[in-house]
Amino acid sequence: MAAVISRTAWSARRVYAELWSMDVRTKDREGVMRITVANTAEAANDWAARVAGARVLGLDIEYRPNMQKGGRTNRASLIQLAAGDEVLLVQMFALGSVPVGLASLLEDANVLKTGVGIDGDVAKLRSDWSIEVKGAVDLSKVMMEHHDEPTYLSLAKLSVRLLAVDMCKDRRVVLSNWERRKLSQEQVLYAALDAWVGCECASVLKL
Repeated sequence: MAAVISRTAWSARRVYAELWSMDVRTKDREGVMRITVANTAEAANDWAARVAGARVLGLDIEYRPNMQKGGRTNRASLIQLAAGDEVLLVQMFALGSVPVGLASLLEDANVLKTGVGIDGDVAKLRSDWSIEVKGAVDLSKVMMEHHDEPTYLSLAKLSVRLLAVDMCKDRRVVLSNWERRKLSQEQVLYAALDAWVGCECASVLKL
């Protein structure tokens, strides 16, 4: 049976306003995800310094939906990164620019940034925040090119295939306000899992 992470199967504790923890379980291992929600440059740079030396980072972004028909897409509100079980959620709307330490990590071509549909995320970060993310790898393309997968898989399907983890995607969370100063537990879980699964799948694929 596939391991399931859902709102009833995870435990999150606020050590203080920006730190959370969540139990995670795949078909191969169990662990504790440590999540930092950063709305200051200092917090983001501190996380980047802590994970220095990581070879792979899971990467994803979220942005506040524009419900106005024909309206412009809003800027990326949140950048999510995962280095193993260390996860960072950067509230970009509160910062105004990419912190120097974080920018150095994103621009380092020797550190792989993994996800699904990651080329679009890279393009949006370039357009929205003038940051050139290097080392991006699309996991679904890796599956198609090197593992005989006939179709392009979503991150949720890839998660089930490689990790036996059901991400329990909730469209209400997808369309929620990602510019809330205090993200809800559901938002933290959703955003953190996207980056963590990207990093975990890369490990299974031995990238």
